[in-house]
Amino acid sequence: MFSEEERNVWSQLTAHAKKRMWKRSLSVPEILAVIRYGQRHFTGGCQFIFLGKRNAPDNLKYLEGTTVVLENGKITTVYKNKNALKKIKRKTRFSDKLYKGHCLGVTESDYAGYISAIE
Repeated sequence: MFSEEERNVWSQLTAHAKKRMWKRSLSVPEILAVIRYGQRHFTGGCQFIFLGKRNAPDNLKYLEGTTVVLENGKITTVYKNKNALKKIKRKTRFSDKLYKGHCLGVTESDYAGYISAIE
């Protein structure tokens, strides 16, 4: 049913991402296409893959504006918004999430040490 590559993508989806895919009528091959052709942006401790008008092949124009968010090697959410690239580029490059261990595995004591060092 699924190819090896599609099974790999399916295993990387969180429960939230699967739920969002179903709500937005996106399939695994479509997510794979976004990952393959989309622009990658690293910001806020996460990787955003955005499929814009210029990146999308002619047969995938209906996926224009689809964004896949990866965090710690897992696909955390998927959404469609043709104007998302502007918001992604405006996100802070180094968010609080990094220090709280949300993306990098930093412990609370490391975070507390960082806060006391900058105060």
